[in-house]
Amino acid sequence: MRSLIVRITAITFLGLSSCKSQKTSPTPVTSWSGLKENNRFVFDAKIAVNNNALKEISGIASGRTNKELLYVHEDSFCPNKVYLLNTKGEYQGSLKLKGRKNWDWEDIAVGGGPEESKHYIYVGDIGDNFKLMNAAIVYRFEEPNLTNASLPIKSKVYRPDKLRFQYPDGRHNAETLLLDPLTKDLYIVTKGKTATIYRAKFPQNSIKSTKLEYIGSLPISQATGGSISSDGKEIIIKDYYRIYYWKRLEGQSINEALTATPELLPYQREMQGEAVGFNNDNSGYYTISEIESRKGLVPTLYFYKRK
Repeated sequence: MRSLIVRITAITFLGLSSCKSQKTSPTPVTSWSGLKENNRFVFDAKIAVNNNALKEISGIASGRTNKELLYVHEDSFCPNKVYLLNTKGEYQGSLKLKGRKNWDWEDIAVGGGPEESKHYIYVGDIGDNFKLMNAAIVYRFEEPNLTNASLPIKSKVYRPDKLRFQYPDGRHNAETLLLDPLTKDLYIVTKGKTATIYRAKFPQNSIKSTKLEYIGSLPISQATGGSISSDGKEIIIKDYYRIYYWKRLEGQSINEALTATPELLPYQREMQGEAVGFNNDNSGYYTISEIESRKGLVPTLYFYKRK
């Protein structure tokens, strides 16, 4: 409890000691109506996770180096760990990010990075419900090869890159982190009445804070997570009730793809479903829900396969 009070005090101090930024009005967004349902995916499996200590899962991503693993994490003030599950929902261990706090980890992505032949894990410490933080943080580290590791895995990640980003128009709360595998650009999508999109172009600076680029807004209320397929051709963003889907055409940027009207993907309503992610071969996508402290509930993994 004392540790939690210290953390809250530190966040409050950060918020009160900084100058209030001037905000600019985002570009007006066009509302959608009568969105078409995409029938190329279908609900396939509901899988109980065998670790009910994971009550606050807010992000999920499929491994690239470790293709059989799913990476998940919890959100604010939970341990500074990325947890490992297999596709059967079996707990495999954790990666602890040494020297990094979990102020409010909200989303995760896996893909390319500084070295061409390697895969990286990106953890978005981007939640800010009370608009107190001076920067959005993304932790980046090389995806370790865990093929021969003994279970349960208890691995430590030393000195992950700390990517610090400033919004151009004040502080924001966000729960969606997207990584474009074609350009290695990062996108942060805010959570509010609409979803405002900001880009951090590759290569991202791991030494000093950089300003995000405003891209535009979408009429999505309370965006909670998202993912881009490993081939870069499909984009999904979810709220608590729907998953929105965009097909990216040849030669299109993410910005251009998101100007199209999305379709709706199949989605089984969850207790507090926040996380969504394509699997590594793009044959489907996963969702997983927070369960908080509700008695009798266990974390549950949902998989939707491509027909």
